[in-house]
Amino acid sequence: MIHHFSTWNLSLSLEFWASSLSLAEQSLIHHFSTWNLSYVHMVVGTLRHSIPKSVVYCQVREAKRNLLDRFFTELGAKEGRQLGKLLDEDPVITQRRQNIGKRLELYRAAQSEIDMVF
Repeated sequence: MIHHFSTWNLSLSLEFWASSLSLAEQSLIHHFSTWNLSYVHMVVGTLRHSIPKSVVYCQVREAKRNLLDRFFTELGAKEGRQLGKLLDEDPVITQRRQNIGKRLELYRAAQSEIDMVF
């Protein structure tokens, strides 16, 4: 795994080239390797903390979708009276909504007849 690497291991692998480099170049390479290794450790730590959260998020999203599907299926199977009881709507408002729905159907039928003529 990546987190087993250390700057010492990286320095050992660079010893082959170290003989042809000056002390300043060796120091610069060591400095860069330390920075890169720190970055790798940061990325590994971030992934270690974020991947479990992502998995849980996906599980919750799927459970939410399943619950909503079941809810809408059960809700769609209910009759108008049962839905009215669930809404606990005022009977006057219910009657008004139904009348407006009927008028809307008449307007749509009239619109389709007008469209057929033109």
